Amino acid sequence: MAYETVRNIVELIRDKHRQMRDALEAPRARAKSPKVAVTLEYLQKDEQELQLMLGNAQSTGEKEVLDTWLQYIPDEELQATVAQTEFTPDMSVEDIIEEKMKFDQAMIEFLDHNIRETSIPRVEEFFKSLRDHVQSRAAQHAWATREEQAGSDLPQFEL
Repeated sequence: MAYETVRNIVELIRDKHRQMRDALEAPRARAKSPKVAVTLEYLQKDEQELQLMLGNAQSTGEKEVLDTWLQYIPDEELQATVAQTEFTPDMSVEDIIEEKMKFDQAMIEFLDHNIRETSIPRVEEFFKSLRDHVQSRAAQHAWATREEQAGSDLPQFEL
C-alpha cells in the first residue's frame, strides 16, 4: 500500500480539476447555442474556483495537516472518469451537466475514501470541508438541470 501526504493528494485533486476545466474550454469557444456556451462558461469558472480554493488550502493550510502521511489507494476511478469525460459544442445543457456531475461524484467518492482512511480529526475535517464544497456545487448543477428541463430560456447559474 502506498503512502502520500495530504499536500500531494490536494495537488492531485487540483490537477483533476485543471483537466476538467481544460476539457470545457474548446467546446465553449465553438458552442452554437447560447445555453451551451453559458453552461460551459459557468462550469469552467466553477472548476477554476475550486482550483483557487485548493491552491489557497495548500499555501495557507495548516502545515501539520498538509504534511500528514496517509495510506493512499490510487484514484483509478477518478482518473477513468476524467479520461472518459468529453464535452462537445453539440451537447445539450443537460448532457453537459450530467458529464460534470459524473466527475463530481467520482471526486466525492475519492474524498470520502480519504475521510475514511484517516484517524486524525483535523485531516478528516479538511477532507470533509472539500467534499462538502464539491457536494454543494453538484447540488447547484442538479438544480440547473432541473431548471433547463423546466424550459427556462437560459440556465440559472451564479457567475
